[in-house]
Amino acid sequence: MITEMLDCDYPYGDREGLFTVMNASAQIGLFLSARKAIRDLETLGESELYDKAYIGIPTTLAAAEYLEEHGVDEREVAKRIQVAAETVKKYSRIRHFKVVANSFGIMLEYVVDADMDTLVDIDFAITDALCATFEDPLSNHVSLGVTPPAESV
Repeated sequence: MITEMLDCDYPYGDREGLFTVMNASAQIGLFLSARKAIRDLETLGESELYDKAYIGIPTTLAAAEYLEEHGVDEREVAKRIQVAAETVKKYSRIRHFKVVANSFGIMLEYVVDADMDTLVDIDFAITDALCATFEDPLSNHVSLGVTPPAESV
């Protein structure tokens, strides 16, 4: 749905549509698209941008900058995030996720309720699924894994 909106029906000038694009895009790894929506909202003079966002805007902007600087296709990142999420859901419910982005890359960790042995099994399963699905898992740019709730912030 969001990719159709990005490709065919981008909500130029529509604040609510831009918030949808911003939030949904960032959650699935389309950080460049989310950044475009953030900039469009800023251009419209949106005063409640940070209040209405349920994504981390600074993190999203950092992730977009990283992808742009390294020529990484955001849709390829989104595909890998999807495979990782599907893999994690085979083991445990995803409580939420956290994203960290800086000049070294993008790290996305799914927060799950599991003991340490299961967390290790999930991490290995993510790696196996990515390597089985993609010729290049983009591991030089994106790190995908799991963490227990106690270690998430």
